[in-house]
Amino acid sequence: MMTEPGRDSQRAAEQCYRVYGITLASDFPFRTPLVPADEDRDLTFTRVWHAPTGHRWDAGEPVFESQYLTDDGEPGVRLYRQDGLDVFRHAGVADYYVWPDRIVCHQHDEAATAVVELYFLSLLAGFWLESRGTVALHASAVSVNGQAVVFLATNTGGKTSLSTTLMQAGHSLLTDDFLAVTLSEQKAVGHPGFPQMRMWPDLANHFLGGHADLPQVLPNTDKRRVPVGAGGLGSFCNESRPLSRLYLPLRVDDQDAPIRVEPVPPQQALIELVRESFLKTVLEKAGLHRERFARLASLVGQVPMARLVYPSGLDRLPEVCAAIVEDVGGEG
Repeated sequence: MMTEPGRDSQRAAEQCYRVYGITLASDFPFRTPLVPADEDRDLTFTRVWHAPTGHRWDAGEPVFESQYLTDDGEPGVRLYRQDGLDVFRHAGVADYYVWPDRIVCHQHDEAATAVVELYFLSLLAGFWLESRGTVALHASAVSVNGQAVVFLATNTGGKTSLSTTLMQAGHSLLTDDFLAVTLSEQKAVGHPGFPQMRMWPDLANHFLGGHADLPQVLPNTDKRRVPVGAGGLGSFCNESRPLSRLYLPLRVDDQDAPIRVEPVPPQQALIELVRESFLKTVLEKAGLHRERFARLASLVGQVPMARLVYPSGLDRLPEVCAAIVEDVGGEG
C-alpha cells in the first residue's frame, strides 16, 4: 500500500473552506470565492512542484484515456489506479494524486494555475465525492422557498440563464455548474458550491449590462467569472437544501412556443441521468459505475424529474421561471 505524502510546513498556509458539502483544507491560491469554514477537514488539497512519491505508478496501463487529444496526439487526461492510489495525468499541466483524504497536485506548468483550479473543482472533486458515495451532477441549482430546483446540463439546456432569471426573481443560487447530492432513506440533499457563476459574454451583457470588466475563467476563453452575493449578482444560498425537482431543459427555436413541463417516469429519468452523467466514462473505467447506478436509481425514486420545454428568446425567461415556481408549488 502506498503511503500518503507527509504533513509538512505547508499546513501553516492552509485555509479551510466549505464546498460541495465537505470541509476542504488547502494551501492553493484559489481565485474562486470559496466560503470559509472552521470544521474538521474532510479533504486536503495541496499543490507541490515535485512528485510526492517515487513509485512508478505510470509504468502500467491507464484504466482511462480521454478522447480529447493534445496537439502532440497525447490523450488530454489519463487515469492510473494502483495499490490504493489514483492518479490523474492532465497532459502538460499536472499530475493529481488521489488518496482517501488528500489530493496532491504536482503542477508541471507554472502558467496553468487557473486550469488546475478549474480541473480540481470539477473532475477531481467529482471523482473524489463519487468514490465516497456522493452523487456529483453536472447541473445548476437554485433554492426556491427552501428547496433545491435542479437544472441538469444538456446540449439544449440553458441552465445558467434559467438559474440567473430565478435569482433575479429573488431566489438564491445553490450552485452554478456542479451539484453534490447526498442520499438517505428520507431525502436527497443538494449542497452549496460557491458564490460565483460562469457566463458567456452574451448572457453577461443581457443580465449584467456588459462583460468587459469581468475576469476571464481561463486566459484562452471568453467565458467570464460573475460574483454572486454582496456587490455581485443576486444572492447565494450557503445552506444545504432538499431536492424538489430535477429538470431536463429543452429550449426550442420557436420563440412563440408554449412552455411545457412534462413529467418523466422514473425508469426514463434514470436513463436520462445516466446519459447526461458527469464523469460517466471515468467512473465506469475505474469500476465505480455499479455503485453510482444504484445511487442514481435511488435519486430518481425520491425526486421527480420533468422535461422543461420552453421557447428561445431571453425575453421569455421570466415567464418560464414563473412556470417553474408554480410547478414546484412555491410562490413567486
